[in-house]
Amino acid sequence: GRADEAREAYQAAAHLLEADAGLLKALEQIDRRLEDWPALSADLAALADAVQGDPHLRAAVMVARARLHETHIDDPDAAAEIYESALAVDRGAAPTVLPVLRRLHEQQRRWLDLVRALRREAELATDPDAKAAALYRIGQVQAERLGSLTDAVDAFDASAHAVPRAATLQALADLHARRGQDAAL
Repeated sequence: GRADEAREAYQAAAHLLEADAGLLKALEQIDRRLEDWPALSADLAALADAVQGDPHLRAAVMVARARLHETHIDDPDAAAEIYESALAVDRGAAPTVLPVLRRLHEQQRRWLDLVRALRREAELATDPDAKAAALYRIGQVQAERLGSLTDAVDAFDASAHAVPRAATLQALADLHARRGQDAAL
């Protein structure tokens, strides 16, 4: 129909004008209305490229594209990759991106990626409780999912140094006992 014709005209114009942000935004709106998710993803990728001079805006467009892949295209791997790219472009996107990455990696059982996201969260945390919680979760994943007791002890130890909690100290005691290092207590 007319929306398809309009999309074709905007695509031709955007190609000729080398990705004018206004034209790309118009294409995005048309593809969103048509629910053409792959085309919308391409529009958002082009828009992110067109606004390279504004890292905050570029990251926001990338986050929108990642959400599209997660919710409409059902491609959590691509979504995670795009979220990671958004974080690389603008560290200010961390409060939005890191919780989503944690959830995606947990759902996909990508334990090393989950640990990496949690480490970034701990590094960026200004609140000691948030830092301790991220480090504690790293310890859990290292012990329970990756079987790395040494890395788990290190994470729990760092968590206990950030904010000493009974659960963290108990987890450390349990791990030392499992490793036969009762003397480390």
